Formats: sequence, structure tokens, C-alpha cells
Amino acid sequence: MYIFGEYEVTSDVSNVSYDRVKTELDSSIRDYCFFYTKLFTNRFVLNCNKGIPDSYDPLSTKVTFSSGDKSKVFTLEPLTNSGLDNSLAITSIETYPDSQSIQDLKLFGYGRGSVLLFKTNSAVYKRFFYLKLNGLQLIFQNYPIYGDDSSTTYLAPLGIGSNLYDLYYFQTNRLIKANSNQIKTHVTDYSLVSIPTIGLNTPVYSTSIPVLTLTFTDNKKYDFQSIEYCVFNQDFPITAKFPFGYFESSPGSYSYQASFLLKPQYSSTANIYYTPLSQQTQKTIPFQSFDTSFNYDQALAPTIYNAEKYHLENHLYLLKLSIVIPYNFNYILCDKKHFGVESLVYGHVNDGVYELTNFGSEISVVDQVFSRFYSRYGDILAAYGQNVEIHQEAPFFNLDYSIKNVSFLYNNIDVTGHRHYNVLYFNYSNAPKESVFRLVPISSLNDHVVEPVLFFSTFNETLKLFQIEFYVDSNVELGEYSFFLTINPYTYFISSSNLETKLIIKKSNMDFQGPMFREIKKIIPGQLNENNLVGTIGWDVTIEDQVNGFDRGYVVIKGEIDQSTYNISLDLSKMKSGNRFLGQYHFGVDISYPCLTQNYVIDEVKLYDKGNRVSNFSTLLINYSSIFNPFLYFLNSTTINKIQLTCGSDSNDDTPPVLDSFVVSPETEIDVSTKDRTITFTFGATDPESGIKNNTYPIVYISNSNNQIIECVSKILQISNKEAKYTCSKQLPVGFGYPGKLIYSVFGLINNVGLYSGYPAKTLSEKTKPYYIETKYTTEEPLIIGTLNTITDRGGNLWLTGKKLLKAQIGCVMYNENTVQNPVSTQFSTVIKVPILPTKKPFEIFIITESGNTNSLIITPQIYDGYFIECNNNGVNNGVGCTCPNKWTTLDFEKQCAVPNHYIISSTQVSSTTGGEITLYGWFGSVIENQKLFIDNKEVAAHNISPESIKTTIGPGKVGPVQFTLTQNSVQWSGLLYPYEAPEKECPIKCNINGECDKTTGICKCNPKFTGFDCSSPINEGNEPPKTETEVGNNGSTVIRDNEVGFAISIESIVELDLNNNVVSTHNLSSVWDFIKKVDTVSSFNQKRINDDNTNATIGLVVEEVIGKDKDFIFAGNQFTVSKGGLKITLSISNWLYKSNLNRLQVQMSSDISISNDNCNSDNENAMVESSSQYLSNNINYLKISKNKRVLYAKFQDKMLANDRPTTITTQLLSKNETSVKISLNLPHCEECLIDPDFSLLISQDYKFDCQKSKNWIIAVAVVAGVVGLALIFIASFIIYKKSTFLKIKVYAFKKHLKQ
Repeated sequence: MYIFGEYEVTSDVSNVSYDRVKTELDSSIRDYCFFYTKLFTNRFVLNCNKGIPDSYDPLSTKVTFSSGDKSKVFTLEPLTNSGLDNSLAITSIETYPDSQSIQDLKLFGYGRGSVLLFKTNSAVYKRFFYLKLNGLQLIFQNYPIYGDDSSTTYLAPLGIGSNLYDLYYFQTNRLIKANSNQIKTHVTDYSLVSIPTIGLNTPVYSTSIPVLTLTFTDNKKYDFQSIEYCVFNQDFPITAKFPFGYFESSPGSYSYQASFLLKPQYSSTANIYYTPLSQQTQKTIPFQSFDTSFNYDQALAPTIYNAEKYHLENHLYLLKLSIVIPYNFNYILCDKKHFGVESLVYGHVNDGVYELTNFGSEISVVDQVFSRFYSRYGDILAAYGQNVEIHQEAPFFNLDYSIKNVSFLYNNIDVTGHRHYNVLYFNYSNAPKESVFRLVPISSLNDHVVEPVLFFSTFNETLKLFQIEFYVDSNVELGEYSFFLTINPYTYFISSSNLETKLIIKKSNMDFQGPMFREIKKIIPGQLNENNLVGTIGWDVTIEDQVNGFDRGYVVIKGEIDQSTYNISLDLSKMKSGNRFLGQYHFGVDISYPCLTQNYVIDEVKLYDKGNRVSNFSTLLINYSSIFNPFLYFLNSTTINKIQLTCGSDSNDDTPPVLDSFVVSPETEIDVSTKDRTITFTFGATDPESGIKNNTYPIVYISNSNNQIIECVSKILQISNKEAKYTCSKQLPVGFGYPGKLIYSVFGLINNVGLYSGYPAKTLSEKTKPYYIETKYTTEEPLIIGTLNTITDRGGNLWLTGKKLLKAQIGCVMYNENTVQNPVSTQFSTVIKVPILPTKKPFEIFIITESGNTNSLIITPQIYDGYFIECNNNGVNNGVGCTCPNKWTTLDFEKQCAVPNHYIISSTQVSSTTGGEITLYGWFGSVIENQKLFIDNKEVAAHNISPESIKTTIGPGKVGPVQFTLTQNSVQWSGLLYPYEAPEKECPIKCNINGECDKTTGICKCNPKFTGFDCSSPINEGNEPPKTETEVGNNGSTVIRDNEVGFAISIESIVELDLNNNVVSTHNLSSVWDFIKKVDTVSSFNQKRINDDNTNATIGLVVEEVIGKDKDFIFAGNQFTVSKGGLKITLSISNWLYKSNLNRLQVQMSSDISISNDNCNSDNENAMVESSSQYLSNNINYLKISKNKRVLYAKFQDKMLANDRPTTITTQLLSKNETSVKISLNLPHCEECLIDPDFSLLISQDYKFDCQKSKNWIIAVAVVAGVVGLALIFIASFIIYKKSTFLKIKVYAFKKHLKQ
């Protein structure tokens, strides 16, 4: 039986720091199990991996907790109550490489071994899955990398050597074997060669410069390991990789020489420590101080004689120390943060006042002989009669479970592609409000993704609660979000699992794996010789990251023998095809003849996705995990990272390049207190036999006596067959090397046959080249050096660090849009606070002081709320891209909603006989490239007068629709406009029978006793008309009827059409209206439509009953009248999300014909349908339906309001039969559209009035349909089509039994 599980501590032991707790299992189980603390949590792990007897009773397990002189015995609850699900199962198992290849696998990177992948049917991310190695030991390293709400994919690294594995998972305290066949592996690791023993040489080049040089030689010519060095102490370890120290090579061997600047005197025995990183074994080389007569006096060690601590803001504090340093100031080290002479605010370096910020919990004041004053967390410093405790926070207290009233600003959150901002609120009973809590997220892959970000608390005076603003990163684990709270960064903590309220991740697409190589193709050149002088070696790769998407990275290619190094950066701008989720890239190097036959190797790879998840590979570095190897799918292709270049002839060259010039500016002294601390190197090299290798860049190393080294990578000024000129410049850090000197070394000169050389400071001195420079620190010039806190995209106070800031006056912040100046002041010399506006973009900042302006810094805000794919403030993120509004579109996936998606809505009109200047209204944007306008297939000149209007000139033409095509920014729009006005308006066909046509308005003026659009309906004042009623129901239904015929007027649906008149979508309206209110005779309704981006389109309906007398209206410059007893209906549509910008709108209406029996006026004939002239010059088009002596007139004006501008439209008769008629109103694309048809129910000329008791009038019905409001029209990425919406307004027949 095997047991594994986790236990959480209770309040009984919560006051005990986890690193101070000792645990001991009782003797009955001690030989089989371990019980230990789970790092950074209040949980303990019970791990029984040796197969305890089945007779053991899990109910009897006891453990003793002890801390100091206190202890307590607990009985552990059986793990059957731990909540493990019996339904948990493993659904698939596979290995990389495959099961055959893994049995004889040779690795091409040290430790980059094989991997086991398995999937489960659960979203549980706890590690309840284990590998049994060779039938004995259980291995618990498995990591969730992908997952959703129904499954999880895990990776587990497999070991080196010959092994047998079985995969197990837990169900209710029992291990279940998952694999039917054992996993067999035989893996041979990449071989490493140890570095030879380093020798020691300590020549003195002058009386004032002690330089120590380490040396060794070797016959091996490749796979050079990085070496970590520390001089005297281990405050400043450096990692030196090729070419640092590689002094000279020959065809059969190489030598190594690295020079270090030392202090003349040391307070104790001095050593150099070096560690080859692949061997992880530190070695020590003692050396004697340069000044052998020096005797250290311990009484002269640094002394702090005063300390003051200031609370700046939130978790930020400043410590002001008065220090006496007889052996002169060197540096102050707080935890791992280094403070140099820039922290001196007044006094002298051997007796002065220093300001420290973010000083942590350990302080070391170090002098020039490396003696030190040391104080750690909890130590007390005297401060003018008061005590100052050394730690960053407010007064300390024990952290226990007194946290109450826990809540989150957002819960049950969706982090799919979305870094989600949040706030934790809580009360803490015994904590002063000045207390600062830390929130530290816990991830399944904390050690393999990125270093956790710390979030700090503030006290909310309004709520009287502590609050911590933080973010949940995108695509993390589902379920309970794990973190811990701490008041002390090292010991006391509380886990989120113990809080009364949990933060739940409700939706996510978990992705913890970095980008992977999915396809790899080598580019192998032919042999290089005198006839083929240049060849390209390289790789074409496909990079896959299906969830987060690839963002950036680099590849390092090395020559296997000459170690020539080529650093190639990768980002989306280098993509040849595809997209960030699956894209094709090329990287390679051009090699020139003469050359060296050797392998070129991909030596290192690091790839990041948009979520900052990383994949990495190195042939030598050991701190990379197999599960994040970008070559995961190619582990059995052991030479996939190698390409051999063959050169046609051997060279007799056996000497490396020679450094023939080396010039430094400034020459002898550099002031490291000024804004400009630039040091520049210009140097040349020659190789008369084979020439200098192109595309290689030597490095100048600048080092001080504290073992701090700065690299200055050169660039090529010019290169020929035999010689090359290089230069490099570097801005030194403020105070770097002061007080003291700096020395130089230059390494990485390589010739065409693979021989390299370097020049340490020792050799530069021997060659009479400049090899050192004095530093000074003299100016009172104000500088800003860095930041004390992180500014977020929400803005706030940014604390800058620097020097000489006491006389600050104005903080200048330069955003993309504008520059903001704020008055600033500070009581400190080294810190200052500047308010920052909310922004997601980098900004520049500097300070204006009485003594001049500081330098400027570029600050990039930390994004607390954002999506992987940004929409440029022009669209809505849908998780995989952006849904753009009507005015914007996407042509480049990486620049979503960034291109103006232009369109033309309307045109002013000119005479068709003369033409003239017209204005086109629509949307064109402010960024316009390659604009071309075609009218009737002829290109015309145009100029933009605003983002919404364009002017152009047209010649004479024909009244009617004209084709307009506008192309800009590689986007084309095309549509019909009406730029010519008609000289006369036409009236209905039969107007002249009983009336006269007014050709200026198109209105038929009726003779006495006649009415109607065409004056064909009689008015007989002596007869009583049929009685008419109107009704408006609470569901939006509108009814008008007489005693024989009734019509129910209803808007049926809104339909969107594409460019080819195909239906894109239909929204049925009918009886789903919500009643809003009724004021007098006006009733209001609305309803919602869910758009594709989950926003709502609002559709409004307003019905006005015209009662008492006729009512006049004006619309788009036209006048019309609705008769008493009639109705006016207005329809509004806002925020409708359209599919494309190129469509037109179409309003469709239909009328069903149905009547009650009327023996008197029944004609027993089919309905007669008549329409007016279809000429586009008509101001008013009409439809006339006659049946049983009743006439339904539909009147359609040729104008609409498009974005509040009169615009020409047309009306068509789409279909007709005995029972229905369908018409359409053809509109342009518009954001705000108003249309205005109206309907009237009249009588025919031969109506028999003697059938009625009274015959003196008949009712008129008017319907006005309007499309109003701002329609935010979105389009899909890369799709540019024309867009259309048409409204179907259906006039239903209304049947009703008449009351007698």
C-alpha cells in the first residue's frame, strides 16, 4: 500500500513559522513515510512511498509538531477524506520520443531528456500522479501544462540511464496503475568535459594596480562551459561564458586567461571562487593581498552611529544611516541589492549620511578592505535615543488566522486570454493599519514559468479594510486560485486555502508550456571553395503555441570548433507566414570562404509566448527542464540542431587574429556622477593569413575591483579580407567603480579558419595598450537612476530613485498624446514621487530642478488588466482576436482594429446638365494611404476635408444611381449614390384625372370632392363614412379597422443582406416588444437583440395615434399629413452589429389582404395592385391596393435621413399575388437611418355610400418606420464585404366578428 496526501495546519500551530517547525511521525509508520512542510504554504505532505504493510491502520497515524520548547501530537485524518474523486482517470499516455526511440536515445543537450505525457478526465491540478521507478521509488515531478474544464494534460521528465517506469494515480487513498505496459528507457546524456585545474598568476603591472590573472590550457576545442566567479567574498558573483577568458587557440589546443582587478588590501585571507556551472562544484584559489605590509585593525571597521526610518507610502520605506568608514566606503548591500556612492546624500565617503530604499531585512556596510558592519532582520540600531528595527515593513506582529471579512472585487472570473485585475479585501483584528501584507501567487509551475510577482496591501480608510490590488494571470489553472499572505517575507504566512472566501477561476484555457518547434527543415549549403564563396547555414522552423501564441525569443548558433557565436532574435515581425499560433520563421548565418569545416550548432533557444510562458534549450546549461524543451517533438533526431559546413581546402594558418589598435575615450579618467557616463572603445584586428571572420563581434569587458563586469558588444565599422575595425560604447552605471579604477579586457577575435584570440588586462598592459581608467565622482548634477515601485496601467504615484533631488520643482511625464507637468518636492535626496496617469503604453519622465534637468527614463507600466490581443481601443476582445466596430478593420493580425474601415453614406447633389463639386459624407479616418476614388468607373481627384467628408468634382451625367468606388489603406468600398438632382418631380400616374400635378413637389393637388395620393378617392360630405377605430396593445400590436375591413399593422423582422443580396441574419420582431410607457396618444416599446460580441442592439417602437384632426409632419425636407384617426409608427435601431461595411440597407414590408363579407361593396374580384412610376426622379412613389371598394395607399418618399443628412433612396415592388404584396425600400449604408413611409385606408371612386348609415368620411392610416440611433457596426478580421439590413414590415389583415 502506498499513501500520499497533503494536510493543512489549523490555528493551533498557525503562529509557528514553517521553517521553525519540526515534525516527527510515530514509530509505527516512520520507517515507511515522510512528513514534511510544503514550501510557501501552511500544508504538510505525508509521503509513504516504500510500500507500507496492508495491515496498517491509517486511522492511527500520529505526528508530533514541535517548535522551541513547545510540542503537540496530532492524529492525522485518513486521506480517504481528502476529496479525491473516484471518477478520476488517465485517458492517454505517450512518450517523447516514441516508445521505440526512447529505448536507445542519445541526447543533444545536457539533461534535455525524454518526457512522459498523459491526459486526465479532470480539471484537478493537484499532483496526484506518480511514477514508480524500477519498481521501487516514486517520483512526483509532473506538471500540468494544458487544461480546460474537462481535461488536463501533464508532462513528467524521465531520467537518464536504463529505467522502467509505471504511472500511478490516486483514488481514495489508493494508488492505481495507469499503464498496461511498462515504459522502458535507455537514455545517454550529452557528454561534458571537465575544465582543467585553473592556475594562478599575480604579476603587478604598476605600483597602484593589482591585477590577478587565472590561467589554464586544454586540448579540447569546443563545448566551453560557463564559469561563475567570486572575488574575496560572494557578494557579486559573475557568470562568464565564451569568449570571456579564452585567450588564444591553435589547431590543437587553447589557453585561458582571465584578469581581475583586486583591492590593494584585504581585511582577511583572500580567495577567488570559481564554479563550472555544469559541474556545480565550487573551487577555491587563495591569493595574497597586493599590499603585504597592511595589517587590518578591526576597531576601524564600519560603524553606524545613527539610523532613521521614514515611511514613504504603502510598503515603501527609506532608511537614513550615518556611517563612519575609516577604510573608506565601498558599497552597502541590502539583501542582494547594491547601493553605491550615489546613496551618499551629504558628508564624505568615509563619514557621511546615506539613504537606502527597499532595504530589505539585511544590511552590510562594506569598506575598501572588505570588512563590514552587518545587521539583520530584528536587529536594533541606535537613533538619537530611539530604536530603529531593521526591516522594511511597519511594526511586526505574528500572523495568525484572525483574517475576517474576506472578499474579492471580482469572483468566478474568466481568465481566457485575459490578465484579470482584482482586489482582495480583508480585516485583520490585531494588525495596525500601517501594516503591509504581501500577496504571493502560487502556481503549479512557479519554478518553471516566471518569478512570482509580489502585491502589497494598503488600508482603505473608507471601507476600514485592508486591500491588495493584484492580477490573476491569463490562462492559469481552473478552480481555487492559490496564493499566500505574509507579513514577513521569510517566515510567517497564511495560505489562501484557509481564508473564509476563495477566489474561483471559473473559465480558463490553461497553458503553462512555452512555444514549441513543430516543424524543422535544415538549410545546408554546398561545399565552399574558390568558386562558391558564400554559403548560408540555417533552419526553417514552424513555431507553435496554440493557446497563448508566440511572442518573442532568441536562438544562439555557434560554430562547434571556433565558438563563433550568432545571436538571432525572433519576434512576430520576423514571421514569414502563418500567425502567432502557428508561424513559419527562418534563421541562419552567411559564412564566407576561406572557412573552417565544422558543425554549426543551435546552442541555446529561449522562446516566450504572450503569457510569458517560456520554453528553453541549451546544450550545456543545467537549469533548464526537459518538459520545456522546444525540441520536444524532435528528441529522437539527435542531429536536428547541427549542420555541417564543408570547406574545400585546408589552411596552413596556425595563428589567431592580432589586436593592432585599441583606443579608449575618455583616455585616463571618467566621471561616473554625470548624465553622460559613456565610455567608447575603437579597435582593430588583423589576420594576414586567412582573414577576420565576418558577422562575429568581439566583446570589451569593463570590470571594477568588486568583481562587477559590464559587457560592451562591438559592431563592425569596416572589414576586409585581412583586417577589421570595431567600435562599442557603453553608458556606465552611476558610481560604477568609484572610488577606484576600472580595467578592460577584449575577447572574441576570430579568423576564417576558426582560430580565436583575446586580450585580458594583463596582455593589454604588456602590449602597451590602454587597460585601465580612473573613476571620479565630482558633480552635484541631479540624476534619476531607477524606480522604487512598479507603476501599473491604472496609474498612481511613481517613486523615482536618484541623486541630488532635494531641489526638484517639476515632474515632466511625456505620454504618447501629451506632456504633463506636475509640481513635485521631496525631503530626500535620493527619492521623489511623481503622479502618473492611467496608461498601458511606455512613457518618458524627467525632473526639473533648480540646478537643471535630470536625465530621462522610459517607464513601461505593469499591466494589471489586459488581453493577449489588444484592440487599439477600437474593438472588443473575443479571446482569439478583436471584433472591430463599423469604423475599423483588421488587415494585420498583430494590429487589430487599426485600419479605418471607410464607407460613403451620402452625397450632395448637383445639376445633371452642368455637374459640379459634391461632398461625400461617411467615414474615412485620419490615416489614409494610397487613396483612389472612381465615379462611374472613372478615376477622379478627391481631397479629404475631415475624417467624415471628402470633396470631389463630377461632370454632367444622368439622374439615377451612380457607381462609386473608394480604395484606401488596401481596403475597397463600393456602392450606389445619387449625385444628380432631378429637374422635376413626378406625380402618381392618374393624378390628372381628378387633380393637378405640382412638379416642384411631386404632390397631386386634388379637385374638390376627391382625395388620395392620386386623387382617385371621393369625398362625399353628405354621406356618413364607415366608423373607424384604432387600438395599440401593450405588446406593440397596432390595429386600425372600420366596420368591415381591419388591418393589424406589425413590424415583422429585421434582416441583414450581403453584397449579393443573400440573407446574413434575421431578427424576428413580431410580438416580443416590452411596453415602456404611454404619454397621451404616444405609446413606447423596445426590445433587445444580442449581437455577435455579446453586446445588445436596442430596437425601439413608438406609435402615435392622430386623434381629433389631421396632423402635418416634415421629414427630410418633405411635408406630409396624417389624417385624423390615423397612426404614425417610428422604429429606432441602435448598436446593431453589422457583418460588413459594404452592404446596403433594405426595408421590406408586406400587406396581407383579408376582409369580412360586404354584400353591398363586394366586387368578387381579385385584389388590384397598382404602383406609381418607378422612375428614380419621382419624389413620391406609391402603392395602391384595391379590394371591395377599399383602397390601401402606401406612400414612399424618395428621401431618407442618413446620419441626419437627406439622402436619396428608391422603392421597389418585390412581389404581388391575390392575397399579399411585398415592397422594399433600398437604403445606403448608414449609422443613423430614418425612413418615412405612410399608409392610408380610403375608399374607391365607385364606393356605394348608400350601404352605410353615414357617408361623410373615411380613415387614413400612416406608418412611419425609422431606423435611428448609432449603429456600432463590427466586422470580422480580414473580411471586407458589403453590409445590409432590411426591415420587413408586415401589414396583417385583421378579422373580427362585428358587433351588431
